[in-house]
Amino acid sequence: MTVLTLKEVAQRLKLHPNTLRRYAKQGKLPAMKFGRVWRIEEEDLKDFMRAMKQEVKR
Repeated sequence: MTVLTLKEVAQRLKLHPNTLRRYAKQGKLPAMKFGRVWRIEEEDLKDFMRAMKQEVKR
């Protein structure tokens, strides 16, 4: 299991970290918060990207 930081995910997706925080708080992006730091499992990120791709196709 690979766990990524919010900053790493933001760089991969070319999104602002605040956007990803908002998605996590809204439940759109599965994420874990340890203290003040958000972590995202790589598999959850892949699922999130697939879901976004499906949403764009509609």
